[in-house]
Amino acid sequence: MKLPEPFFFEEGPRAVILFHAYTGSSNDMRMLGRALQRANYTVYCPQFTGHATGNVFDLVSPTEATDWVSDGLAAYDFLKQKGYQQIVPIGLSLGGIIAPKVALEREVIGVGSLCSPIMESNMKKTNVPYEFYQFAKQVLTYQKRDNVNDLLHQLEPKVQATMASLNDLTVDIRKELKNFQKPYYIAEAGLDQMVSPNAGKNLRDYLTETPVDLNSFEKSGHVVTVDKQHHELETSIIRFLDQLDWK
Repeated sequence: MKLPEPFFFEEGPRAVILFHAYTGSSNDMRMLGRALQRANYTVYCPQFTGHATGNVFDLVSPTEATDWVSDGLAAYDFLKQKGYQQIVPIGLSLGGIIAPKVALEREVIGVGSLCSPIMESNMKKTNVPYEFYQFAKQVLTYQKRDNVNDLLHQLEPKVQATMASLNDLTVDIRKELKNFQKPYYIAEAGLDQMVSPNAGKNLRDYLTETPVDLNSFEKSGHVVTVDKQHHELETSIIRFLDQLDWK
C-alpha cells in the first residue's frame, strides 16, 4: 500500500499552506491544492506528525498537540526559506486549528478554517474520539491484526490525552483570536457528523474584530475538500484569496 506524501506545487508568488485533518493526510487536500495551483497560487501541504504511516498508534504518539503546532510553523518557515513572502494558511478540521495558530505566530495576510472544532469546549464530547476508534478499527482489521479489541483498548488512554491536549490548545488560540484582525475564510458542512454543522457560524460570531467570509456547504460532510461540493469550495476559497491585500 502506497502511503500519502506531502505535496509542494510551485506556481505564482502567492503561497498557501494546506493542513489536513486528524487521521487524514495530504490526499484530502490534493484536489484543492491543484485548483489553487491552476489559479496561480503556490501550494504546500505537509503531513502532520504521526499521520500517513500505516500505524494507528502513531496518530496518538504525539499526545501533545504542540507537536502539530510545530509542524505548522515548520511549514510556514519552509515557504519563507523558499523565498515566499506572502503566505495564507488554510486547514481542515485539526488543520483548521493549526492554521490560525500559525497566523497568530507568524506574519500572514489571511487564514482559513474548514469544518474545524476550534470552538468546541470539550473535544472528548465531540464525535472526534468515536470516529478515531472507528478509523483505527477499520485499519487494524484491514491489516488482519488478530487482537483488534485489545489494541483499541491500548489506544484509549493515549486518545484521551491527545483530546485533552487539543482542548488546552484551542482554549489558548481562542483567547488570542479575540483580537485577531486578518481576513478569515470559514467553511462549514451541513452533513458534518464530526463537529457541529454550525461550527463555522460559531467561529464567525466569535471573531468580532476581523472580516469573515463564511461559506456553508449544506450537501457536504466533514471532509468537505473531497465531497460533492468540492468545486464550490475551491471557487469560494480562490475568490477569498484573490481579494486579499497581496503586495
